Amino acid sequence: MAGFLRVAGGIIVAASLLFFVVLAITTPGGFLLALSMAFPSVVAGVMVAAFGSMLDELQSIRAASKKQVSLLEDLLLQGRQTNSGKPSLASLMPSKIECPDCKNLERPDAATCSRCGLRLNR
Repeated sequence: MAGFLRVAGGIIVAASLLFFVVLAITTPGGFLLALSMAFPSVVAGVMVAAFGSMLDELQSIRAASKKQVSLLEDLLLQGRQTNSGKPSLASLMPSKIECPDCKNLERPDAATCSRCGLRLNR
């Protein structure tokens, strides 16, 4: 579909420019008339071609994100299948840390407590 849109946009632009040249040459004073008729269609053709290129980029982004999801799923499966002697990835990374002053639970990367403002030592 993306390739079709790029080709269709190119054909629209080429046909519009051909129409512009023919009308400008054959009609006396037709330059402004031809320009006013051809310009919107040239812009539309460029937009169609650009949309086709954008679809190509979106398809490559989608493929890359599917690959990342697959890699993450593999990583999670490996973490679940660890031996009982080896700690899993989830057990090595605490999900929350406790403020020593107010006992509020914070993110592990927090520098200060959001409740009391105490500086958290890591």
